[in-house]
Amino acid sequence: MSSRRRLDELLFDLGLSESRTKAATLIRNGKVTIDGMIVVKPSRKVDSNSRIVVADSVMPVGRGYFKLRKAIDIFEINVEGKRVIDVGASTGGFAQLLLEKGAERVLCVDVGRDQINHRIKNDDRVVSLESTDIRDLTLERAGGKADLLTADLSFISTASLAGLLRSFVEDGGEAVVLVKPQFEAGPGVVKKGLVNSKNVHIGILEGFVKVFRTSDLSPVGLTFSPIRGKKGNIEYLLYSVAEERSIEFDFERLVEEAFGFFDRDKELLG
Repeated sequence: MSSRRRLDELLFDLGLSESRTKAATLIRNGKVTIDGMIVVKPSRKVDSNSRIVVADSVMPVGRGYFKLRKAIDIFEINVEGKRVIDVGASTGGFAQLLLEKGAERVLCVDVGRDQINHRIKNDDRVVSLESTDIRDLTLERAGGKADLLTADLSFISTASLAGLLRSFVEDGGEAVVLVKPQFEAGPGVVKKGLVNSKNVHIGILEGFVKVFRTSDLSPVGLTFSPIRGKKGNIEYLLYSVAEERSIEFDFERLVEEAFGFFDRDKELLG
């Protein structure tokens, strides 16, 4: 069953644009066609089953593509020739970017099935383990440890899996994980799927970093995701290395920057 949606909203929700603001710009510049016809009005209502094509676009298969891209760019992570384990692969947004950046092999692990984009799944460098919980995965089945591990997990605390994730990373290897406050906060804090308290965000980040440090994954970079989660939560990206390092973070400043960023751009609702 289809429905009619604003074109700029639909572009963003389909992962064809990094934000609704950028989607509107693409549309106004004549870069978007609907069933072969150019449409230049962002508010145009279109059928959600229409064939939408964005000219000269990356065409990401998932919104995670934009999230991971920020971490790789600002932390200057070199993916070329690396063996990667992508935990919580979903449609393959992380994997797509990793392949574009030159990963030698990407092991996509997810508890779901039939989610990963066929183009990603059929890439010779990709091994897809569907219906697989990372807690049940053995190193043998994983094909050994990874040079780089990425994780985007839902409905479970990623911090609680820090030690397990470390076991899949080579000594000296790297990890980029998405921090989702709604799955890290304690009972009674999450309201209608949202965590809107700055103080709660600060506490979560402090605890998250502490747990990773004690799990021999030293946090060396922390930033906020450029787009919200699907329900509107502000999320964060933690970059860690599997070696002894000590970096201090200004959690309060980061949270203020994150909330300020999204206050300035109300269009970035996930």
